[in-house]
Amino acid sequence: HSPLVMPDETVYNRVAIELSRHWVGGGPPVVAAHQYLLHGFAYVIAAIYVVSGNSLIAGLGFPVACGALTAVLIHRLVTDHLRLGGRRTARVAGLLAAVYPSTFLWSCLLLKDASATFATIGLVVATVALFSGESSPRRSAAAVVGVVAAGVWLGLERGVQLAVVGAALGLWLLWIHRGRRVVWIGFGVIIACAAGAVIASSSVRGHLDRVPVTLAQRRVVSREYARTAEP
Repeated sequence: HSPLVMPDETVYNRVAIELSRHWVGGGPPVVAAHQYLLHGFAYVIAAIYVVSGNSLIAGLGFPVACGALTAVLIHRLVTDHLRLGGRRTARVAGLLAAVYPSTFLWSCLLLKDASATFATIGLVVATVALFSGESSPRRSAAAVVGVVAAGVWLGLERGVQLAVVGAALGLWLLWIHRGRRVVWIGFGVIIACAAGAVIASSSVRGHLDRVPVTLAQRRVVSREYARTAEP
């Protein structure tokens, strides 16, 4: 019995298998009608399949890891920056994040949602660490890497979400560093990057999706993949 429970999972699984086989020279490229799915998540799952021999359990390990690490990041955020009630509060926050229905359920599915949530929290934690003024040079460098990595991932997966989060972080910077010109510059950079991510994400996906695929056609494809999925 396949652990996949949603048609979208089946589509991602099939696309990742086709992509992994194409990479190792054992199959044709992904058909044009499905290239709208060729973004960060599909590439990561395909890479895992190349290493694991198309193991579905190994592929599911990626969203599971993203869900678990989301709880770790929330624990770290509360511990290092909020300081509301000490370590006990941080543990409770991390536990609630781990068992929160949306976080828990989405991390059990072969979908990109868990990775998008992880990237969102990672972007917040890295930005707060970078501008808090309490980090060592090594941690500041790690925070810069975290901001860039999380921003790129969100730009590929959820460009609009990146724009919203970037705007919120920019407003936070303005609030805690009121009157400093450098913060206004940083705010402008964040907004420009967020807007660029939305535009770039749309243009890249539009370039890959050469064949127009309507929502109705996608649903038909999903149902067909679900019907023909191997037991």
